[in-house]
Amino acid sequence: MKKGQITYKRIKQYLLIGFCSILLFNCSRDTYVGELPTDDDAPLVEPVPIVLSLGMSDFDILTRGSGEVNNGNDADFWNQVRFYVYAFNKDPQTDLSKPWSATNEDFCLLDGSRTGGVNAQVSNHGKEVGVKKEDSNLMLFYPDEESQSIYYNMRHTDWPYNFFAYYLDDYVSECHREKDYIYYDIELDGRRDFMSSMANIDKQEDKYEGNPYKDKILGRAYSAYSANHGLNPVFQFEHHLVLLRFVVCKPDNSPNEDKDEKRNIPPLDPSLTVKKIEVNSKYKGRFIVAVNDPTDQTKPQRGISFNNEEYKYIELRKKNGELIGSKGWCVVAEDCPVYGDEKAHLYVLDKDIKNERDAGTSLLVAPADFYKAKISLSAEKGLEEPLYTEVDIELRNGNGMFSSGEAYTIYLTVNSLSEIIPKIEAGKWAEGGEAELNPDGEYKD
Repeated sequence: MKKGQITYKRIKQYLLIGFCSILLFNCSRDTYVGELPTDDDAPLVEPVPIVLSLGMSDFDILTRGSGEVNNGNDADFWNQVRFYVYAFNKDPQTDLSKPWSATNEDFCLLDGSRTGGVNAQVSNHGKEVGVKKEDSNLMLFYPDEESQSIYYNMRHTDWPYNFFAYYLDDYVSECHREKDYIYYDIELDGRRDFMSSMANIDKQEDKYEGNPYKDKILGRAYSAYSANHGLNPVFQFEHHLVLLRFVVCKPDNSPNEDKDEKRNIPPLDPSLTVKKIEVNSKYKGRFIVAVNDPTDQTKPQRGISFNNEEYKYIELRKKNGELIGSKGWCVVAEDCPVYGDEKAHLYVLDKDIKNERDAGTSLLVAPADFYKAKISLSAEKGLEEPLYTEVDIELRNGNGMFSSGEAYTIYLTVNSLSEIIPKIEAGKWAEGGEAELNPDGEYKD
């Protein structure tokens, strides 16, 4: 058996024995915490492998061309998803611009230059990893099993490191490594999802209650020492954008809020079609994925900051990324589903309701106080040339701004070719995070 295969099996055992329970059952106090030697600071005999895992709690990805993705997606999908991971010494003076090397391992433990197998990745990016969801969300170093032979610093087994992970969707961009932080200059297109995470021990503390070495284990996370006690990095990803979901509705003739009477809205032409939905959003930003001092708020922190001067209208597309096209897109839905009803998951209905999953449903945009939107409509009305109009509306959240990591359902009630009334409901997308996102701050080169 090859050395890489042996290491891979050992890693699986580390995960399944050492901390599988904390991923799936939220930190049981009965979780295995590692063997406790007589001399807890005795030198480690064997190299300790770096074991990473993806925390899946309420975790969705809106990945380009695939629509919303969650825990229920099959293994084939997860085999294609790629994340990037860095690990740097916790010393706030660590220089993040210097890549991993055998002589720099005390400060940079893991990045794209960390070798593993014959097909090792070498770049400024983080180390590329995939997810084996069938192995309790184990994150394996890509591209092959030989790459699993990656170990902690065995010269200084008690030196702790910060672990960072991030997701770029299909975006291709240069990675910039500065002393204090690492970043990408990005552009939004409505489909790309940008996420990041920093591994945190908070959700794993409970399993060390009563352990005489608890303070050492937690204080030295993440290191060969802590990993030898079953404490490994788990990434709970944070969404840095706003998810807008759309439902198009026929008008209702419910009583006016100010008068006990129904609105006099004439029946709509059955040929009325929504041709296009566009939302005006900031679209150029700086995505910081790793920092050398997460506790110093005066220094750059993880998250996205946007250029306040550059906006553009981002068009809602089909799930496969295609433009709607000249043949129209969706007829107006029969009724507005009540928020929370499973019908809400249909979002915008396609002309062929059996293919509603092919319809465009969601946009990923920058956080904002409100959005300007343009809705393009057409109606045939028996004419040779259909009537075509563009309606300008504002989308406002009655509970405040549209915040990063949050999902909002936009119900668009179409009363006529010139009148559309929006209603916004806040929903759930993913578990809240601590992303440092400054929607009003402008990044500087």
